[in-house]
Amino acid sequence: DAETVAMTLQAGEASFHNGRLAHSSEPNRSLDRRIGLSLNYMPTNTHQTLSDWDSAALVRGSDTYRNFTPTPRPRRDFDPVSVEFHKKATTAGRDIIFKGAEKVRDTL
Repeated sequence: DAETVAMTLQAGEASFHNGRLAHSSEPNRSLDRRIGLSLNYMPTNTHQTLSDWDSAALVRGSDTYRNFTPTPRPRRDFDPVSVEFHKKATTAGRDIIFKGAEKVRDTL
């Protein structure tokens, strides 16, 4: 039997939890956007099985497997190279997640 726990966040606060944890929130009724950030860590020997292309940022050590295209470091805010790479990466991720879906939103 799962227990429901409510946790109300104030402006400027954040919630950190495992992505496998069932969670939800009420609709955002404020005039400002709600921001979400997801970080997934994996060993460098991991490879993408659902697409021919994917990217990753190496956060520690070295990558001798080269299964992912390295994410470029932005040189400045809205660096055109990084913005274009981000679009390619989010489109690839969207295509994997929503493969076979009837309706798919455009990538930002």
